[in-house]
Amino acid sequence: MNNNLIIIGIGEGGCKIVSKLDEKYPKLFIDTDEDVIEKYNGLRIGKKTCGEYSAQGDINIAELSLIESKEDLLSAIKNYDEIILVAPLGGGTSCGTTKKLVELIIETNKSVKLFTSFPFDFEGRVRLLKSVKTFDYLKQFCDVILVDKFDIYKIRNRISINEIFENQDNLFIQEIEKHCNK
Repeated sequence: MNNNLIIIGIGEGGCKIVSKLDEKYPKLFIDTDEDVIEKYNGLRIGKKTCGEYSAQGDINIAELSLIESKEDLLSAIKNYDEIILVAPLGGGTSCGTTKKLVELIIETNKSVKLFTSFPFDFEGRVRLLKSVKTFDYLKQFCDVILVDKFDIYKIRNRISINEIFENQDNLFIQEIEKHCNK
C-alpha cells in the first residue's frame, strides 16, 4: 500500500462504500447533501450553490459545488500523491463532482484512479445515460476501474434492494483492496 494515498468517497454511494473500508486507509467523504456529510463526518461541498439541499441529481449544480469548494478540497488532498476516488455513477454529485475533481487532481500533478460502476437497470434510464456520458469523459483523463455489477439474476430467491446494494458495495471493496494491497 502506498503511504501517500487517500481514498475519497463521492456522493452518498461512494461515501457508504468508503466508510466500510479498513481503517488503515486515510479517507475523505464528499457530498453536497448535509445529511450525508453529517453521517460520514465529511466535507460538504457547494453550501452556497446548493443551499439547504443536495445537487438533486443535477450534474451542473454538482460541478459548480466542486468549483465553489475547490480550496477546501485542495487543502484536504495536499499531503497525498495518490488519490483513489470511489463514485458509483448515476447521480448528480457522483457524475458532476467526480468530473471536476478529476480535473482538479490532474492540475495538481497527482495520480488519480477512479473506481466506479453503472446503475442497475431498475435505477432508470436517466441515471444510466448520465453515467455513460460521465464514464466516457473520465476515461480520457485517468485510470477508471469499472466494477462489475452484482448479478441479481443469479439469485433464485427474492432479494431486497438493500441487499443488492450491499452486495455491490462488497464488490467495490474487493476491487479497491486489491489495488491498495499491491
